[in-house]
Amino acid sequence: MNNKKIFIDSGIYFLGSILAAVLGFVVSLVYSYYFDPSDYGNHSLVSSTYMLLSQFFGIWLSTGLLRFYEKYKNINRSDELLTSIYGIQFIISLVFVIIFNIGNFFVSNNHLLQIILVIYSLVFYFEYNILITNTTLRCTKKVKKYNINIVLNNFLKVFVVLFIIFVLNFKSIVAISLSILLSELIQYLLFLFSYKLYKYFNFKLFRFEIVKELFMYGFPLIGTTITGWILNVSDRYIIRLLRDSKEVGLYSYSYLLGNNLFWLLANFIMLGAYPNFVECFEKGNITTLKELFKKYINLYLLIIIPCCFGVIGVSKLFFSIFTASQYHEGYIVFIITGCGISFLGLCQFLNKVFELYKNTKTIFILNVCTSIFNILFNFIFINYWGYIGGAISTLMSYVLYFIIALVISKKYIELDWDCISIFKFLLSGLLMLSFITLFLHFINLNNDILQLIICLIIGIVSYFTFLLLFKGIKKESITEIIKLVRH
Repeated sequence: MNNKKIFIDSGIYFLGSILAAVLGFVVSLVYSYYFDPSDYGNHSLVSSTYMLLSQFFGIWLSTGLLRFYEKYKNINRSDELLTSIYGIQFIISLVFVIIFNIGNFFVSNNHLLQIILVIYSLVFYFEYNILITNTTLRCTKKVKKYNINIVLNNFLKVFVVLFIIFVLNFKSIVAISLSILLSELIQYLLFLFSYKLYKYFNFKLFRFEIVKELFMYGFPLIGTTITGWILNVSDRYIIRLLRDSKEVGLYSYSYLLGNNLFWLLANFIMLGAYPNFVECFEKGNITTLKELFKKYINLYLLIIIPCCFGVIGVSKLFFSIFTASQYHEGYIVFIITGCGISFLGLCQFLNKVFELYKNTKTIFILNVCTSIFNILFNFIFINYWGYIGGAISTLMSYVLYFIIALVISKKYIELDWDCISIFKFLLSGLLMLSFITLFLHFINLNNDILQLIICLIIGIVSYFTFLLLFKGIKKESITEIIKLVRH
């Protein structure tokens, strides 16, 4: 696969990710101005619990589909595969509702949390049905339809939450979970007819052996999901244990902004990359596969490194402009979270090596080890530095994960890291940060938004200028990016 094809595939995902990030950012603004940190912290604890349980029950379906679709397509059994997946997902959804609502007995003294729990129990079926459909689009490389669906989902969440708050004048924290349920329901109904999902309701095509194969592949990933949850959100519970709901809210909100920006940037490369990795691996082209890894990792670092340096330079100004005053102090968490998720993006590349060789057990062990360290780090750092310590412990855990995974992955594929290019990316990013810092220190335009815009322009121009001077990127590559954006 040539560089042009990689830029185009990843670029399409990138544009969709950017639109999704912007819409998610709009929702985040609404949250900061209408919900205080304590209420947001309580909701975050419930949504984090939903995240754990929903991924425990359903994530293996999408990962299995992504891994085995090519196999079943080649033997003309893709309809059986999809029917089996949609069928077992419906059964799991019924079990999920029952188990999740048992939690109501443990919060019987809090009627608000009971309502949120009930709403989230209904979200699961629609959310994971949509996830399976979108994963199918990824497998068939229908990137435009995939991106339209992702943007539409985020748009619906924005529209619904704004409608609930401003039109219905309903400003309870329940509005967040209710908007998620309604938006997922609307998109599910659209999918049902536009993609004719009802044809997969034919249980004559249901095959237990297919479900078993997916489960055997994805079962270790269930353990990975739990440990991944510990890495991502367990810090909220420890913050609540050692501090209070307000700090949970401040941490969760800042983490949300960091995740909206950096995880989407980290994820869009992998969205286009993994199907190509699988196709290349199935054909036995290991040399080509290694070259693909190198190109995609370089593309990822080309984008994520300046984002990290840029956030360090402008995050304080960014928070003062776009968030309510009660959330301003969370900008430090935003910076640390961004750097942590950047390492997580690199970890995803290494995990794909293990997934290609069906050695998901290794991913599980890696997650267990780093989760244990993460919990220890959390208790130490949160005790001394409050919710900021939670962000530090997460960053340290992802760095540790990356180092261990890098060593182990060499047993399967010796990835070729372009150290010279990476150094040039880092140097250009550091010089970019210096320019932004000098501008903010010596020039005050008395207009924060204009100040931020100029900082972004300085950052982009200086970064790519230095890259060209250091020959860290070819002019042809920039031309391809410009053509893509123009198109």
